[in-house]
Amino acid sequence: MLNALSFLTAVSRFFLFFGYKFTIFKLEAEREKTMFQKMKVKQIWIQLLFLVVFICPLVFSNAGTAQAAPQESTTNPMPDDFVITVGNSGSYDLSQHFEPSAEGNTLSFQAETIFKDIDDPASGFVCDDPICIGWINGVFENGTLEWDTPDASNIGIYDIDLKVSESATGESLSVFFVFEVVSTADISVSPTSFNKTVNVNATAAQTFTLANNGTQDLVLGTFAITGSGASRFSILDNCSGQTISASEKCTFQIRFAPTSAGSKSATLTIPSNDPDTPELTISLQGTGEEATVVARPNISVSPSVYNFGSAPTGGTSAARAFTISNTGDATLSVSSVSLTGSDASAFSIQSDDASGKTISPSSSRTVSVAFAPASEGTKTANLVISSNDPDSPTKTISLSGTATQTFTLYFPHAASNAEWETEICVISTDAIQNITGTFKGYGDNGTLVAETAEITLTPHARKQLIIGNDFENPDQIGYVVFESDGDGLAGYTKFHTGNIMRAAVPAVSEVNSGDVYISHIAANEEWWTGISLVNTTDEVRALTIDFYGRDEGETVTETASVTLAPGEHWADTVKKLLGAENTDLFQSAVIRNAAGIIGLELFGSEAGKGKNYLSGILLKDSTATTLCYPHIASNEKWWTGIVAHNPGEASATLNITPYSESGTALTAQTISIDGNGKYVGTAQDLNFPDGTAWFEIAATTPVSGFELFGTDSEQQLGGYTCVDIDGKSGVFAKLEQDGGWTGVAFVNTTSSSAIVTLTAYDDSGNPVGEETTDLQPHEKMVELAENLFTEASIDGATYIGYSSDQPVVGFQLSGSSDDMLLDALPGM
Repeated sequence: MLNALSFLTAVSRFFLFFGYKFTIFKLEAEREKTMFQKMKVKQIWIQLLFLVVFICPLVFSNAGTAQAAPQESTTNPMPDDFVITVGNSGSYDLSQHFEPSAEGNTLSFQAETIFKDIDDPASGFVCDDPICIGWINGVFENGTLEWDTPDASNIGIYDIDLKVSESATGESLSVFFVFEVVSTADISVSPTSFNKTVNVNATAAQTFTLANNGTQDLVLGTFAITGSGASRFSILDNCSGQTISASEKCTFQIRFAPTSAGSKSATLTIPSNDPDTPELTISLQGTGEEATVVARPNISVSPSVYNFGSAPTGGTSAARAFTISNTGDATLSVSSVSLTGSDASAFSIQSDDASGKTISPSSSRTVSVAFAPASEGTKTANLVISSNDPDSPTKTISLSGTATQTFTLYFPHAASNAEWETEICVISTDAIQNITGTFKGYGDNGTLVAETAEITLTPHARKQLIIGNDFENPDQIGYVVFESDGDGLAGYTKFHTGNIMRAAVPAVSEVNSGDVYISHIAANEEWWTGISLVNTTDEVRALTIDFYGRDEGETVTETASVTLAPGEHWADTVKKLLGAENTDLFQSAVIRNAAGIIGLELFGSEAGKGKNYLSGILLKDSTATTLCYPHIASNEKWWTGIVAHNPGEASATLNITPYSESGTALTAQTISIDGNGKYVGTAQDLNFPDGTAWFEIAATTPVSGFELFGTDSEQQLGGYTCVDIDGKSGVFAKLEQDGGWTGVAFVNTTSSSAIVTLTAYDDSGNPVGEETTDLQPHEKMVELAENLFTEASIDGATYIGYSSDQPVVGFQLSGSSDDMLLDALPGM
């Protein structure tokens, strides 16, 4: 009987194997059927095989040796549609589906094999131990199946061969547990609740983020707010009815707006296709409170944002006032006002009437800010005002401005008082672009004391101002600067004492970079010499002025010191500076350590001596080995003064070549100048040949020099430097008006013919007349301005511009009709 039982058992195992294979083939044939239909077919075969394997041996065995086995629960059978979703971890109690043969017996569980995709068991077999699948923790002895978040690569159908054992009887039951890993949408919302307290008739809001944590599209239904307090809640919805892709998010906002005091509650319901949470609910709680009226300050600033527009680098814009007002019903205390941001240094607080002060309700105070950029580009900063306003303890005002390249034209001395007046002029030499700028007057200490409105010079336009008429605080102005956005500029400064004396010097466009030379000093009983200096740098300059002279054939020296703060202007006479009685010995000087220093010198007749001479020249750091003296006037009315200064230590030999008006070279001569010495005299002293119209000096070492024109009546004097005054273009900056006269002279200093074009302009830059003339090598042309134009009258013109195809030297003399006033300017 046992042999028969063993035989039947073996036969059963054989049929079990081939029966299972037949089941797989059957399922393969029915691939289009659903998974759960397949499972039912499989379970029928399993039950049949169970009868063959387990029941048949019992029928043929001795009844006395049969043992009871665990059974699948008839009241809670194994599920047909167990699903695990991608991205979710969990566990499942398999033991609930089995019963021991006798009450109190213990069951144990073991997963023996696992298949994926039962349609193809040959390729779907994974392993004998389900723990080999990383996201399945295992089936534990207590019957618990545990898993960790499978991903999309794990989607499919899985079949676990589960062995259920009963220790008391030693019997076991083998069953198949089938489940499917599927991809679904997975909704989450953060935060998970709403609870706000707000004043009645006010609104509180909270933003929620809704996310799809699944791997399939999340389809959202229509959001709904329900409950007894639903009318006090509202939704600003960007999510309702939308489809949210996997791993994407959307936001919505819940608002609570109570109209009465007390607690309000409602529920927000979010329907979706999330199989686990088809309706997600969020608790909405809100409390309305009656507002308590408390007196409080309220800060208001106007303007709330400001753009200073364009300003030149190195300059300072007009200050902008910001009004800080208290619109509340309690005192506003302003603790501080400051500038912040990466470009804060490009702005400056000019005045502050608010920091550390209080502002009563309905009152205000002001703070002024200016734009002062040091470099080009767009600049931004914040004006930050800190106060006791509970809602806005820090008020931030956005500031901006654009810094453009700055071009500066200096007028290094100004005098506007009972005795002196100063005229300044700027001319645009740019033929294409407009130039915009501002005149700024600075006090002796470098503080800005006056500023004109912004002006725009069209091409070739001219602007002339009188310090006493066109500036505020004229008596406080020590020098003037024209800051602009263009470099095509020329100009001059004129000083006059009523209708008695006048002098002119060019405006300064290039700042000195080395030692500066004072090539002429006249400080005696009949003459005074004044020096004016400006420190254009942002550093202190300690200057040493070395004076040189002759006493009975011997060189004498004296040293003076002048210290200039940044932007400072200093002016004084040589007599006061040296404080010595023998200043008449000194004829020249050198200013050491003068980088960044500009200036001029004036020399004139001492009062009460019966003379009214006045002239001046710029103080420059330039010297040259070739100097051109383009005009000689020696007759019964005029005399010509000549100065050549050797600032070096070695002696210099001067080769002097005179030329006739037509350009013929005349008899040359040679003179020598000791180191730190000079030649000073008249053209007559040099005994030039008859017919000499101009002359040129060629020096063996660099020298400086100038020439003067004076009248024997001792009423008129004018001069200009002879260093670096040649060029292919320039202007004669003013044509004398009111019956006066202007004379112009040109010299072609080259060995080639020159074609010179003259154009007369009015102040608006309109051409009034034009003339072209040829100058032969070394030829000179001299004429009254109006006579230079043969084709048209230049009435209405205020200055003359010129251009040439060869370098030429030019200058102008302007005099009054009463033969009292005279000034000279080189072509600029």
